[in-house]
Amino acid sequence: MPKETTLPLNRLYGVYLKTILDRYGHFHYRSAETLRRGLQLPQTGRLALFLSATDTLIERAWEFSERRDLWKRLADFRFEFVTSGTFSVYDEDPRSDQIFNQDRNFRTYDLFCDLGVPCIPFLFFNSSSDRDYQNVIKWLRTRRDVSKLAVLAHCYRAERAFERLLTQTRSIIDDIARPLQFVFVGIAKLERVQQVMNEYPNATFVSAQPVVKARAGERTLPGLTHVRVPVDEAATADLITSNIQRFDDEIEAERIRRSFSMGECQMLLPFLFQRPSN
Repeated sequence: MPKETTLPLNRLYGVYLKTILDRYGHFHYRSAETLRRGLQLPQTGRLALFLSATDTLIERAWEFSERRDLWKRLADFRFEFVTSGTFSVYDEDPRSDQIFNQDRNFRTYDLFCDLGVPCIPFLFFNSSSDRDYQNVIKWLRTRRDVSKLAVLAHCYRAERAFERLLTQTRSIIDDIARPLQFVFVGIAKLERVQQVMNEYPNATFVSAQPVVKARAGERTLPGLTHVRVPVDEAATADLITSNIQRFDDEIEAERIRRSFSMGECQMLLPFLFQRPSN
């Protein structure tokens, strides 16, 4: 973050694994204090870790985890919550790799919970495998305390793929027979936000786009569109803050619109005015 960046203090910010760890297993920051300083946050700044990364980085993290005490060191950064891992479960992968990776995603959830860090599991499985789906349902049924699920929504960019994602989330709620709140990671278009809110008005949205666009010299406009503007480092800092606020405002506006439309309307009863007597 540019040194001039001033972020709202009461907001919860998320970081990805690459913010903290390189592919050689080296930490970019030594402590919770230096991490927040690097992000231009006060020491009381609220942070969450999304344990999502490229296949190379997340595989290296697993490789280094035991001999470098990786999970404990991540837990020491004082995150408000973390997510489970996102080890890839691709349809084209060998079946043994799919099962192994799904188990590792479940395992990272348990590891952080054992360390006392609140953890939100990622919904990540081979959509073509009923066995994978049933394993997810079984896992959720045995963990009644899980009330939130994270979704890598940017993996479902095409319209049909996104519809399939929403179908999967509906099926999961029906099959475990309890309410869930979804955290959609990677959604940055207003039409996608609207699609999700039509199904889940209480959904949470996570996106790096406000910062990415600001660094590229683009301002976020109403409707989550963007326009290029001339910026220097100081102006980039202001643009980061402005883009984050605009993203929040657009999400909140959609939420408010739905709360009004979903509320009960009180019908006006007919009444008569009595004409004043002369």
